[in-house]
Amino acid sequence: MTTSTSGTRTAVESFPMGAAFASVRVDSEISGVHAETRERCSPLFSFDDFPHEPRVTVRVSRTERLEVPADTWRHRDETPVLDLDASRFLVAEFGSRYALLEPGDGDAAPMAVLGERGGRHVEIQVTEDSPAARRAVARHLRFLMGAQLTSAGLPALHGSAVAADGRAVMVLGSRGSGKSSLMLLATTLLGWRFVSDDVILPYRDPASGEPRVIGLPKRIGVSVAALDGHRARERFEQTPLRGHGGAPGRLDLDPARPWGAEHRVRLHCDLGEFLAITGAQAASDARPAGVVLPVARHEERGWRIERLAPGETGWLTEHRARTRQLKYVTDFLGLLPQDRPAGVADVLPALRALPVVRVVYGADVNRDFARFWGEVTAALGCAEPLPEPSGRPV
Repeated sequence: MTTSTSGTRTAVESFPMGAAFASVRVDSEISGVHAETRERCSPLFSFDDFPHEPRVTVRVSRTERLEVPADTWRHRDETPVLDLDASRFLVAEFGSRYALLEPGDGDAAPMAVLGERGGRHVEIQVTEDSPAARRAVARHLRFLMGAQLTSAGLPALHGSAVAADGRAVMVLGSRGSGKSSLMLLATTLLGWRFVSDDVILPYRDPASGEPRVIGLPKRIGVSVAALDGHRARERFEQTPLRGHGGAPGRLDLDPARPWGAEHRVRLHCDLGEFLAITGAQAASDARPAGVVLPVARHEERGWRIERLAPGETGWLTEHRARTRQLKYVTDFLGLLPQDRPAGVADVLPALRALPVVRVVYGADVNRDFARFWGEVTAALGCAEPLPEPSGRPV
């Protein structure tokens, strides 16, 4: 085993991260980690000081060689691989310690994640102070927060969410159902606030007892079909995106292309990129007001809205998000503490009581979205009418 050479160096920046029941205190020996992480996670995650001890502390250190077992690379083909949000880690365990090793594929620098089983401290080692290293560290900090939230007992739903006046509409669906497209149109054309694009985490607020939803900041996939006729199309074409290594250029918006997960063409951008390009705003959390189950069909003309009967709750099981990788790190490797923080309560009964509508729609929605969204939110029949947001559209 090699030895880290960073033990005597002091942190050049320190900052907190928090969301619901998760909290991390970061001390980094390389600069720019704070700014990179905020760009990817704010405002869904808070970077304000919290009034309690962090559940997890993270030390980012620079070292000449990564502290992992010497034969890890030799047995690379036999070592388990863990895919964590665009990062691929080799799992190298030794004694009571564990190590996750990112070889540096793609746009990230080599990195090792070390810690004691069941401990509350994580060390992230990098071999360089570079943009690639900062990207790798920021992605893993985001992952550590998500793993904390799921290990605290928050259920995860596969869907997008938008909010107005602090009240959220969750749009749940499988890949290619159109949930991200509806999020894009609601936030950019009507001024609703972005909450989530892919994973929604509901919980009960310990102070008020009311249900809340937060989003897990991940790379956002924008379907180019949703940009047909959209005023933000040129900005997406001309703006350099990290995930594309530059500006995507002219988008192919072939109207004859079939819809669905196997045919879609997507742009990928981080949260900060999405907000900057579209001018949309984001909300750190909101109170759930209703659920939309979208069914996007290329051949459909107009749209059809169906209110689900009270007590029909199969949607809640059908649209649970996969958190296998998060749970692998918390439950099997024991990376993070598994004790539930005070205040965590079952939120599922509140979700089952929400109004739910199923919406079948086609391309007409792109050009008549205000009327479409007005009919959808009216069909939810909330006790309090959903407001007309005053946010300025793109």
